[in-house]
Amino acid sequence: MIYNDTPKDQITAPESGMRRDDRLKALERELKKAQQMYEVVVGFQGRIKWRREMEAVQHEIRKITESEAELEAGLDNDEMSEGPEIPLTHPNESGVTAGVKGDGSGTFSALT
Repeated sequence: MIYNDTPKDQITAPESGMRRDDRLKALERELKKAQQMYEVVVGFQGRIKWRREMEAVQHEIRKITESEAELEAGLDNDEMSEGPEIPLTHPNESGVTAGVKGDGSGTFSALT
């Protein structure tokens, strides 16, 4: 079969991990090539071109490694999120509503 008819959601985790590893290895090869070309190229324009190529590949590598870190952090947070529920009130609040009445002269009294 030439085409992959499997939707992206149905790809298993190990399969996507292998693809990510293959992509990372390919990017590392590209980075090595760009570094070699940067070292041997003659001329200012050529060095700028290969410097940009190196920076672009490094950016792609960084995106892949950050997304892996976020996935791992997300899994850790999901495991921890099943703990006790935290109340939304401020610690100094009792949850009781109080009424205050002012008489216009700057003095206030509690409503009972």
